[in-house]
Amino acid sequence: MTNITLSGSVGISGKNQRKDIMAVQEALNLVNSSNPVLKPLVVDGKLGIKPEKSKTVNAIIQFQKKYVHLQNPDGRIDVHGKTHVKLSSAILKLKAHQNSSILTAHFKWSEFSCNDKDNTPVPQDLRTNVKNLASQLEVIRSEIGKPIKITSAYRTPEYNRKIGGATNSLHVTGKAADLQVSGVKPKDLYEKIISLINNGKITQGGVGLYTSFVHYDIRGTSARWGK
Repeated sequence: MTNITLSGSVGISGKNQRKDIMAVQEALNLVNSSNPVLKPLVVDGKLGIKPEKSKTVNAIIQFQKKYVHLQNPDGRIDVHGKTHVKLSSAILKLKAHQNSSILTAHFKWSEFSCNDKDNTPVPQDLRTNVKNLASQLEVIRSEIGKPIKITSAYRTPEYNRKIGGATNSLHVTGKAADLQVSGVKPKDLYEKIISLINNGKITQGGVGLYTSFVHYDIRGTSARWGK
C-alpha cells in the first residue's frame, strides 16, 4: 500500500503526467530535507525535453541507489513498483517521527505541518524559522495562561496557491501562524499580542485580526491589519 498517489510512471520513459511528477518532487524533497547538501527540487511538474538530464530524474536515481539499493537504477518510478513503495514508506516514517517530536514545552512539530492532504512536515531548511516562531508562541501562551490552537502554520507553496494565500505569505517560510485560544475572543488575543510586542516580550512582526483567529508572524517589522 502506498501513500503517494500516482496515475502513471514518472522518470525516464515514463508517462510523466504533471500531477504525478509534482507528487514525486514533493516526496523527494521531504525525504532529502534532512540533507543540507541537497537543494530542494522545484515542484513544477516538469522534467524538460530530456528527462534523463533533469534534476528530478537524478534525484530518483540517487533515491534508488540509497534506499532501494538498485545496482542499476533506471531513473523511473512505476506505480506500485519497488521505488514507489519504498518512497511511500520513507515518507510515512518521516511523518511519524516528526508528528511525535517535541518542538517546545507545549508545541509539537506536527502542529506546524501544512494543512494539505499529506500534512506535509516542515522542511529541514525552514525549521529554524519555526523554532523561533514557536518560542514566541510559548511567551504568548504563558501570558494568556491558556493553550493555543494553531489553525495554520507552515504551508507548501502549492498549498498556499491553492487556498489563495498571498504570494509573499510568511506561512510559506515557516514564520507565521494563525492562532485561536478557547475562551478568548480574537480581538482580545490580537490586542494581547500587540501589547507583548510593544513591551518587548515577543518579536516584532505582523498581527492580523480575523473573525475566528489571529495571524502572528515574526517578519521583524511592524504590520497590523483587520481592525
